[in-house]
Amino acid sequence: SDAHEFASLTFVSYAKKSRDFAEFVDAGEASEQLKMQTLQSLLIMPIQRVLRYNLILQDMQKDLLKHNPDHPDVPLLEEALQKIKDSASHINDVIAVRENQQQVLILDAKWSGFQCSKA
Repeated sequence: SDAHEFASLTFVSYAKKSRDFAEFVDAGEASEQLKMQTLQSLLIMPIQRVLRYNLILQDMQKDLLKHNPDHPDVPLLEEALQKIKDSASHINDVIAVRENQQQVLILDAKWSGFQCSKA
């Protein structure tokens, strides 16, 4: 997604500008806790997690309705699935707003210093 790309570019840019940040990243990536992952690769995980939960809940719902449609967890599963869908929709809305803001900043930067003549 564009939000992930923006975060990645910001990450790389800041790592180039700040020696302290670059050292922090290097130390973090050398830690056992990351299990051979880079900090930059972790930026996409929250987005992937929401999408994965949606898929898991859809599979659970399909199986439950197929094998036991009267199970008492069916309404709870439907509610959970709706909440995950709402969360994914909210994430997409926030990303769209951020992308629009980014475009405004790009246009502003292009037009800064431009002076209109008065007619």
